Amino acid sequence: MAKTPRAWTEMDRASMQIIRELRDEDPRHMSLRTMEKETGISRSRLDDLFHERMGSPSLQEFVTLCMLFHQRASACLEEAMKNTGQSYGEIIEAARVYEARERESQITDDLIDRIAAHPEDYDVAANIDENRDVESETPDD
Repeated sequence: MAKTPRAWTEMDRASMQIIRELRDEDPRHMSLRTMEKETGISRSRLDDLFHERMGSPSLQEFVTLCMLFHQRASACLEEAMKNTGQSYGEIIEAARVYEARERESQITDDLIDRIAAHPEDYDVAANIDENRDVESETPDD
């Protein structure tokens, strides 16, 4: 099951604008391929982040990119807050909502991983349906 990408907020956009500026000013002029090797974030994900496509950056992605450009994430976030005019209270509340959503996603991901690793432990149709093989091989047309 794929996660639904989280919508981009004004703060997400401001944060990634700072990362884009750091990348543009970086004397290493890193390609996405190099950034992928340095961060472990895939090139396609990096491209999506820099072009504000798909889901907004996770906290881990943001911190990793800040570290790549030798910046403290807290300083980048404070600059983004200043650029958006948002208060600490608004940011803290948004962070709490985001964190709760991330926890829910992680719980779902953990459950999916557990079911996938041990399907025999779960009484699902894929385990007991006599027609499962035929159904799995039938085209969807």
